[in-house]
Amino acid sequence: DQRLPPCVGITVVGEPLNYRTSARPRSLEPLLRRFYRALRPGGRLIFDIVTEAPASETRGFVEGSDWTVLVRRSPIAMGLRRDITVYRRHGQQYRRSDETHWVQVYQGAEVLASLRKVGFKAQMRRRYGSFELLPRRRAFFATKA
Repeated sequence: DQRLPPCVGITVVGEPLNYRTSARPRSLEPLLRRFYRALRPGGRLIFDIVTEAPASETRGFVEGSDWTVLVRRSPIAMGLRRDITVYRRHGQQYRRSDETHWVQVYQGAEVLASLRKVGFKAQMRRRYGSFELLPRRRAFFATKA
């Protein structure tokens, strides 16, 4: 846990705070405290997280001209497992890679309470301006007092 340099803003977008580095669930509060200490008075913290796992397994895919990504999302205790398979064209052949992402789901109201507990004035929203977030995600806008 390196000390963060003083700053006026921190953005953490695309739900990286949900990713687990181990099978053990973790609290966001220690990280929120680090953010709070790094921010100057009036500084802003903006981030988004997954706040709800799907009720059952879902599958989907996205494709481009020379690639395809397949995703299976499975609810697990306190989170979500994403099994991802990527096919990429390499010359005349395709290469395949597989990944598993372990995602911890946080309750929005609990995150808001944690932000306020460490000293932020905070709001939870479903969008960044006119950009609506994907289902089951929330954005948080916090200001250091």
